[in-house]
Parts: sequence; structure tokens; C-alpha cells
Amino acid sequence: MKNLNLILFGLVLLASCKKETSNNCISQGLLLQPVSATDNDTVQMLMKNNDLSVNNKQFLTYISYNGPDAQNQQVKFQVVTADQVSNGLPIFSSIIFYTFQNGTLSSLDGKVYGRVNLDTKPSLTLQALRQLFLNEAINKQGISPAFKDSCFLAQFGYYDLNITSSTDTTSNFVKAWEIRPKNSQFPRGYIRDDNEATIFFDDGLRFFNVKRDK
Repeated sequence: MKNLNLILFGLVLLASCKKETSNNCISQGLLLQPVSATDNDTVQMLMKNNDLSVNNKQFLTYISYNGPDAQNQQVKFQVVTADQVSNGLPIFSSIIFYTFQNGTLSSLDGKVYGRVNLDTKPSLTLQALRQLFLNEAINKQGISPAFKDSCFLAQFGYYDLNITSSTDTTSNFVKAWEIRPKNSQFPRGYIRDDNEATIFFDDGLRFFNVKRDK
């Protein structure tokens, strides 16, 4: 009888956990991981030697390879990517690409931001955010209803609504969330914290704007 009770208790616990996963599984954390400690030391030295600021940046990747330059001379290329940060929060879709040739900066690609004049307090709860993301994914984007059983990871930060504009070089920041499945990069979405609108949704197969408030 004791063994039977333990089995029944285990089944109840398993069912309870499955229900919790289906309805409440979302956590807040870092979506982009920084470079390794060894690569970070190299990046820091490259930035210092080229009088480049490391402030308000999270370095994401570092690669190094040998190849021909524009004059067909063999040089050492080093490429660094960095996500920008303000007030301790990430600025989404703000990655900068630094390219070095033989240790000297040869190009910098990406929109460089200053300080974001918004506070750091979110309005949406994680549960509300999860439901908004599921509504977008299943009801609007046609993703399988089974997606609702996934666990999700979310990060709070800032989003520049003018990031894709080819004519407006100013910034229009809003507080926003990036959300995706816990063990996958896609699908991912960006949701405004103030009015719950989806800024951008990426299913991993194509890139498109879903809705943008002006």
C-alpha cells in the first residue's frame, strides 16, 4: 500500500508539473551570452589599442582568420560583435560589428547609441507577456497550438522604433521585451511594455514587421 501511495503521489506531482509548464512556464534572463573570458581579454586589448570605448557594450562574439585585403595582401582579420547597453539594460537589435586588420580598426558597422532617457521599470508581468507572445505566435502567425506547452525566456530592455528606417536617423526608444522558447532561438518576438503591441516577430524563416505604432 505504501508503494502504491508513492506511485499515486508521483503521478499527481507529474500531472501538476505538466499543468504548470503548460500555463506558467516563463522566466526572465539573458538571451545573448557574452564572449568567453579568453576572447574578452583579446577584445579588450583590441579596443584599448584603437582608443575605442568599451563602456555600455556587451561583447558577444570574436573570430580571427587570415585572408587577403583589398590590395590582395594577406592580413589577420579580427571581427568583434557587441550589443549596446543603457542604464544596465540591453538595447535590442543594436549590434555593432568591429572589423580589425592586423590589429587596427578597418570598419565599424551599426548604429551607435547614447544614453536612453527611459526608466528601468517594467509594467508587464511575465505571465501577461507569455500570453501576449502566444497570441501573436499561434493566432496571428499560424504557429502550431502545441507551442503553448513550451517554456519561454524573456529579457527586458529598450527598442528603437526607428531602427529599420532608411530616412529617419533619430532614435525613438520604447521599453520592450524580447521573448523566445527557452531552448531555441526561434520563434522570437519583441513586445512593447507600455501598450502590449508586437513590434517585431521572427519565426526564424523570414524577417518581417508585424505591427509598429507611430
